[in-house]
Amino acid sequence: MTSTAQEYTLQDYFEKLPARVRSENLAGLTSSYLFDIKDAGMWRVAVADGKLDVAQGDGDADVRIAMSEPVFRKLVAGEQNPMRAVMTGKIKVKGDRAAAAKLQKILVGPDGESAPAGPPPASTFQQALRARSSSTLAADDRALLESLLADDVVWHGTAEGKAAVIDAWNRGDAGALDDTVYTDGIHTVSFATVGGEREATVLHVDENGRVTEIWTIPSGDHPVLPAFRAAQEARMRGDFGPDDIAALERFFEPDVTWHMGGRTGWAQEKEGLEQVVGTFKALKQATGGTFAVEVLELFVDDAHAIGRSHLTADRPDRPDKHMDVVEVSLFHLDAGGKATEFWGIPEDEAKRDSFWMD
Repeated sequence: MTSTAQEYTLQDYFEKLPARVRSENLAGLTSSYLFDIKDAGMWRVAVADGKLDVAQGDGDADVRIAMSEPVFRKLVAGEQNPMRAVMTGKIKVKGDRAAAAKLQKILVGPDGESAPAGPPPASTFQQALRARSSSTLAADDRALLESLLADDVVWHGTAEGKAAVIDAWNRGDAGALDDTVYTDGIHTVSFATVGGEREATVLHVDENGRVTEIWTIPSGDHPVLPAFRAAQEARMRGDFGPDDIAALERFFEPDVTWHMGGRTGWAQEKEGLEQVVGTFKALKQATGGTFAVEVLELFVDDAHAIGRSHLTADRPDRPDKHMDVVEVSLFHLDAGGKATEFWGIPEDEAKRDSFWMD
């Protein structure tokens, strides 16, 4: 961030925002946003008919957005991936998620337009992961890894540091990467068949879109697997009777957080097992009991539990709506093997969201 970007006050930023945003950014946009910046103040930004208005103080808005001042400054400077900030709890969003998704059109930097920060697309990760099956690493794949990996990247159990990870990257076996790579801006998850056995690869991605940690998780037994499988089966049944609740309690920490992405009203963090179970039940109720989860495969190591599932549902109020998506549930585990937080990463987020949007 430049020194100029550091010197402006938030009051000054919001006062000058209407003159700074390009008119083409506002075309077709009709939404209002209430920014609640911790220990700094509140500002309501409303967009309608190609015009942007700002008022200081609380008020009704389509979207309420809460964050700290440092996060806000990084956001408008293009240094903070907004999706990652929401998914990690740095930004709290309540209200119209579809409107929130258009936020970067109006949040420009103090010195003009800032390109919003963002992670590489799934296709970039897919290209890098496919290169693992080559006998030698092609020059373009090596260049891709140079740009994709953080300098201090760690491939757990294999190599540390960018140069060492790149040297260990291609294994020259007959591994076949699945066509779909799942990514949410924080993690990337892929699946492959290697020597007839299934394995999952998990990449952790930092604020700059660089891979910082890598895990390769083979299918097979792990001490946490029985508890994970029982919890997944409880969700598959969807009854949530005493036995199912006990199974969930054996796998989840009481204060577990469910990070729900997307642009619909369901895309809110759920904190605590009670809220998580309540949302499981609400999804079932909202679909007239049709919401179904078919677990396709499970992977567990000391840091993660991964479930790949097929989700289907119908909406009684909208007979034309049908959900049919594959989703990865990625759980972070504590030292005791219990889930502390988890994310649902669909193969196609827009397809999942369209089911819930009217």
